[in-house]
Amino acid sequence: MFIKQDKETENLLEITKEINELYSGYDVSFDKTYMAFDGYHEWVDPSTTKKVFDKILENISYKPEDVLIDCGSGLGHVLYLSSFHFNKVIGIEILVDVAKECEKNLITLMGKKQFSERVELFIGNVLNQPNCFFDKGNIFYIANPFVNEKDFELLVNRIYESIQRIDRDVYVVYYYPYFKKTFTVFSNCFYFVTDLKLIGDAVIYRHEKS
Repeated sequence: MFIKQDKETENLLEITKEINELYSGYDVSFDKTYMAFDGYHEWVDPSTTKKVFDKILENISYKPEDVLIDCGSGLGHVLYLSSFHFNKVIGIEILVDVAKECEKNLITLMGKKQFSERVELFIGNVLNQPNCFFDKGNIFYIANPFVNEKDFELLVNRIYESIQRIDRDVYVVYYYPYFKKTFTVFSNCFYFVTDLKLIGDAVIYRHEKS
């Protein structure tokens, strides 16, 4: 059973009518038949995600061949939106039921062929992934998947270690940045780009290739 949406959510859904030119002709409105999962009795509003994601992209430099890794891909909102900008996107989700729903959503919206060609979706703990998982990424999108600072620091450290192995341009986008002071530990690697005051804050850090 889907959660009844309050007035604020209904208002936010109106945002999806204002589709910009990039998405013209595509379904980025995420109809209520898509992207809804009540395993935690929460409604994840997709129109909010689009508004936030578009603003984030305005503040980073990227190329289609860059790879975005969504660390906690949930129902697939960010993976779907990023597939319009990047040739390859990678998501990882620790909850099996949510990951299956994510896959179903993306196949419905993209089609099986586009999904198989452009998306890699993993089930598991991002902290337990092999080095090669992190070495693929140029943009790491993190929407606060952890409840404690130590785990977040471990994730940033995995990205840091990847950069030590393969020096390259990397962005870390941290949405709902409760533990952003963690980046001070890695100040020799990442520098602060911006703090976006959106529907929930988002901070962006960057490493530039030497």
